[in-house]
Amino acid sequence: MLKKIKKKEKKVKTDDKSLPAVIEEQKSERGEQSFFEDVLSLSELLGESVSALKEEFCLFQIRKFMSRIGKAVVRFNGGDEQLEKVFINADKTGTGGIFIAPTHLPIVKKIINNNEGLELEVVSVIDFPFGESTAKSKLGDVKDSQKAGIDGVLITMPTVLTLPEKVKEYKSQSKKFLRAFKGNSGLAFNASDLNDEDFTRVIKFAGKSKAEYFALLFGESTYDNVKQKIELVQKLRANKKVFVMANVDSAEVVKELYGLGVDKVLTPFADKIAEDLLKRYGVNRVKLL
Repeated sequence: MLKKIKKKEKKVKTDDKSLPAVIEEQKSERGEQSFFEDVLSLSELLGESVSALKEEFCLFQIRKFMSRIGKAVVRFNGGDEQLEKVFINADKTGTGGIFIAPTHLPIVKKIINNNEGLELEVVSVIDFPFGESTAKSKLGDVKDSQKAGIDGVLITMPTVLTLPEKVKEYKSQSKKFLRAFKGNSGLAFNASDLNDEDFTRVIKFAGKSKAEYFALLFGESTYDNVKQKIELVQKLRANKKVFVMANVDSAEVVKELYGLGVDKVLTPFADKIAEDLLKRYGVNRVKLL
């Protein structure tokens, strides 16, 4: 699990403000009295209490934050009912997609059909975590995902294909997989296992491929190792989005990864992060299952 990172003092960005930041900005720009007069006036106009307005604002910001976190369901031991709860909770908190093993595709279709109104992107994570299945098996999972109506696929490529003598095979396979799926597609790599030379070669090709993004998979990596890999990616990724899949269990670590240039964090603890934020900011209107 990634170690918790020490907080750094940073100025709040204008497009991602917390409630306290908004309050302080309003106080400085218009004066404390004017700001709270506006809040009271809006409260009266809407017939809502001030605390209700605060709760609604916090919920909006939490959902905005969660939209860049994907729930990783690649090793799930619960039953069908428990998996359905995962989907419902993710929808309630605005989580940015369910990234799930293709073995669960049949139940995924049932869950979506049984819960009208779910607005969740569902991505099939193929051959997690090392990509060691045969090319034929991978291609079969890609085609099954297409038939199931899944929104996207994330295909894990094996480390062995990063060797110089295997690069042609790597390019050939990845092109075949990406052509087989009409929709959102990405390539994943077990970044913990790659040295800088192999990592650079793989990322350069991924940047030129038809994949819409690529994901870096980290096991029990230190933050310094993750940071080093991400910084290297920033120099090589071209216009591709960069996702990180790791055992991240706090909003603070997610924020640090965003600061490094990561576009989305995929974690099995997405629901825990959402629940912690709801409790921290007193949002009681969302009841998780």
